[in-house]
Parts: sequence; C-alpha cells; structure tokens
Amino acid sequence: MKAAIIVPLPQEAQSLTRQKLTFGQVFPLAEDLAIFQSGMGPQAIEQAVRTLASQQYTHLLSWGTAVGLSPEIQVGDILLPEYITDTHGKKWPISPAWFQEVEPLVKKLPQCHKGPMAGAEVLLHTQEDKQVLYQQTGALAADMESLALAQAAQKHQLEFLVIRAVSDTQDMRLPRPVIQALDERGNLQVLKFLGGLARYPQDILPLIKLARGFFRARKSLKLVAYTLWQIKP
Repeated sequence: MKAAIIVPLPQEAQSLTRQKLTFGQVFPLAEDLAIFQSGMGPQAIEQAVRTLASQQYTHLLSWGTAVGLSPEIQVGDILLPEYITDTHGKKWPISPAWFQEVEPLVKKLPQCHKGPMAGAEVLLHTQEDKQVLYQQTGALAADMESLALAQAAQKHQLEFLVIRAVSDTQDMRLPRPVIQALDERGNLQVLKFLGGLARYPQDILPLIKLARGFFRARKSLKLVAYTLWQIKP
C-alpha cells in the first residue's frame, strides 16, 4: 500500500510534521507514506489526486479540520466517517478494507464519531449556513475537500479515507478578517487580515474562539497520527 495524506492547510500539516512543506509537492513521511499540501476546495483536491495517481499512490487520506453541523459535535472531536454525502443525498462510502483496518485503533480515542460527513461547496461563514447544510444532509460535520476526494478517487479507482477533527461547532461563525485574508492555498495574508481586524473589531472575540478551537482540533489530529503511525511532530 502506497498512501498519501492530503492536507489543505499548512497549519493542519503541522499535526504531522514540523517541516515546512512545499505546496503541490509530495513530502515523504515514512516508508510508503507521504504528505501532500493541496490547498483548499474541490479544484485543489482534483489536482492533488491527479498528481498522486501519476506517482502510483493507491490510498488517499483526507486529513485536517472540519466544521460541526450537528449540535452533538464539539470542538476537538475526531471524525472517522463511514461515508461522505452531498446535498442531493448521494453517498460515497469510505473504502471498506482501509476503514476496517483503521477504525479499531481510532475508535478508542476520546470523542470519535463514525457518522457521515458532508461536502461543503463554499466556506460556511455563519450558524445559518451550517444549519442549512445539516438540514439538507443530516451529516455530523463538513469540509470542502473530502467529497471532492471521494469523487476523484472513484474516477481514478483509488482507495480513500477521511480523518478530520472539529475546529468550530455549529453555533460558531467564521470571523470576517479570516474570510478576507485566507488565500486558496490556506495562507493568511497579513495586511488583509490586519485590515479586516481594523474594519471589524467586534470579530476579535470570535477570532480568539476559532483559534482555540483550531489548536484543540490539531491536538486531536496529533493524537490520531501517533496512534496510527507513531508520528510525534
């Protein structure tokens, strides 16, 4: 098995390595295991899958943070979904053999959920955005990449798995300075961010809450990485 962990954001990749990754390039992590920093969204994932398939990777893992949709989901919870769903009710089951290999180890960790995840077409800015997607799908959580990975993996006849950790819950909103300053590669553009803070000072408290949630989610991902591969960045 030759596996690659696809990570959208450089900050999420820090749950696996302290090395600074080069966007769009494979970084070896262990024997037959690599990281690929893809950037955010479906198009980035499609490009990542094409690159990895051309290098004979057979197993692709969607890794990073997710937003909670269900009220039962809390910051730091681990998500190991059995399938990904879209807003029309179509389901993409996780590769069963790989899931069965990983699930006995991950389910022992605190607050691990196996319920479905949904694909979000855009960033979910508000509580209302999350409620709409929850009503459409019934999924526990969502991200912008895992559905695209499921579709691309099916197209290329590759195995896929999803492991995510929750960084913000259904009652949190995404601070506007972050929305404005985050580019497609997941890098925070400092001047835009500072300008957003000056324009929306009321978003400072939601920003602090989001940062705390992200660090808790990354801590959960580090725990999964150690459990599965004995990686301790």
